[in-house]
This record gives sequence, structure tokens and C-alpha cells, in this order.
Amino acid sequence: MQITISNHKRLIALLFSIILATLISGCAGDDVPPPIGTPEATQLDSVGPFHFGQYKRTFINRWGIYGADIYYPADNQGNPNHSSGPYPIMAFSPGLGAVKEFNTWVGEHLATHGYIVMVFSVPIPFVGGYNEQREGLLQGLEILENDGSNPEMPIYGITDTTKKIIGGHSMGAMGSLAAASEAADLSAVVALAPIELSESVLAGVSAPTQIQGGTQDCITRSSGAIGSYNNLPVGITKQVLIINGGNHVGFNDAGSLAAIAGDLLVDCSATVDIFDHQQRLSRRYMTAWLDFHVKGDTSASTYIYGPTIQQDLDHLFLTELDFE
Repeated sequence: MQITISNHKRLIALLFSIILATLISGCAGDDVPPPIGTPEATQLDSVGPFHFGQYKRTFINRWGIYGADIYYPADNQGNPNHSSGPYPIMAFSPGLGAVKEFNTWVGEHLATHGYIVMVFSVPIPFVGGYNEQREGLLQGLEILENDGSNPEMPIYGITDTTKKIIGGHSMGAMGSLAAASEAADLSAVVALAPIELSESVLAGVSAPTQIQGGTQDCITRSSGAIGSYNNLPVGITKQVLIINGGNHVGFNDAGSLAAIAGDLLVDCSATVDIFDHQQRLSRRYMTAWLDFHVKGDTSASTYIYGPTIQQDLDHLFLTELDFE
């Protein structure tokens, strides 16, 4: 059974979440010089070599029923592409008050670059705490593994279950970091705009972890991303980058209820275009992180450690970059 949430209920959930977040963290964008121009398209932030296919799935745990969309590399008819697989698997969780329809850009983009991605809605999106997201992410990877060995599922035979990724936005980002502290077999983690999590919560993280934030984020704020980065264990591979002009809801689909209502009601306004600037940079560095650390594509290192990211720093597209 597929659970659907009306726009009215989504709006209530969103209002609840952003008001709560504001009470916790306030609203103050970082006072930094604006970017110099706009980022030009690169191979990694543009549509990849594949089309994408999609199917729907549900799964259940103690919280209730999760609805999920699973994106996979496909041909131009939407059929699974078997010629270049198997592909790494990834589970991705939206944030507090959000649903899977707010982060379609993650699944669609990464599928065109050769990843199988589940984006899910938690059973009760407006409940505080990240345990729904954390447990959903870990179970989501299990679902993808099972679907990959089930001849009746579209991704049968094309999953690389030795390469597992989790990620999320906001509360989903917190859930991904907490889940990564429990799972020793992950290949990578990508967390978009988390609050600062403690060293004790993050103590078990061992996978290469990238954290992204935005200077205009007035919900979890850029300090949340930097704080979580600093509290990750010493010695692991990690990176934090802050997108100049990007805000919190800019990590949601452009034009989605979350992006529009959040920007109008509580989040600081983004000073850059969501899709062609904030998400372009997010796509660029997310894809590079995964290509390098999961697929072992050494050419991606020029993006995350070399001249590409340095150029983006020089143009003030990024205001903060640190890595180990």
C-alpha cells in the first residue's frame, strides 16, 4: 500500500518543522561577499551518460510505512541499463516535514551517473528526532540489496552490494550521519545541511563523509555543517564545503512546496539560483565525492581536491572548504 500525503498536510508539516527549527537556531545569514559570476556547467553537475528509470516501493518498520522512489540507470525507454553495471546503491532521506517528492533531483541526477538511488518519505515526516530517517536509511539499503537479487524487480542483476552509500538533507542528513556511525560497511556518506551533531553520536563513522551547507541557511545554519565535520572522528576521510548564497531549502527541488514556503516563511532567501547555482555545485561535489571514493574514478579528484574546487573558491562560489 502506498501512503500519500495531501498538500495541506505537507504544508502543516513544513510549517511545524521550520518554526521549530527557527526557535532552536535563529535566523541569520552569513555576511560574506557575493559570488563572482555563476558556475559554468561541468560533466559531473550535468546530466550523465545514462537516462534514468524509476519505480515505487514501500517498506515497514516500527515507525510505520515508508514510501520510496527508486531511480536507476536506464536506456532511453526507461529500461534498466545492463551494459555498464553493476551500480552502487544509495539510500537518501529528506528532512523534517519533507517527503520524497522534495528531493527528486538527487535520485534523477545520480541515476544518470550510474548509481541506484532510493529516496524515501518517513511515515510521520513532522516528528522531531532523526530515528525514523536513520532506521529508514539502513533498511533502505537492505531493500535495494533484496530487489537486486529478485528477478521480478527492475534492478535485478545490476546492483553492486559491495558499494553502499547513505545520504540525506537536514534531518535526513542527521539520520545519515547517525546511521553511518552504526554501519561499518558503507562506502561513502553525503550529508546536506545538518545541525551540529556531537562527537559521541559520530564516534563510529568510518566511511568517507562529505558535508555540505549554505551561507544563507537560517534553519540549521552553515555552522551546523562545520560543527558536524569537526566532530567526525580524527583520521577518517572527510570534507565540508559551504555554498555561498545557498540556503537551507535550496537543497529541495526548485519549485517544490518546501523550497517555496520555507524561503517565504522562515529560511533566509537564497541569493543565487537554486537549480543552476546552489544545486549545480551540490551535484558537482556530491557526484565527484562518490565517483572518487565509491567507484575509484581518479579523474574525479580534480573536482574535490584539485583545480576545479580551487577555482570555485577563487570565484567565491564556496566560502568554506576543509578536508582530511
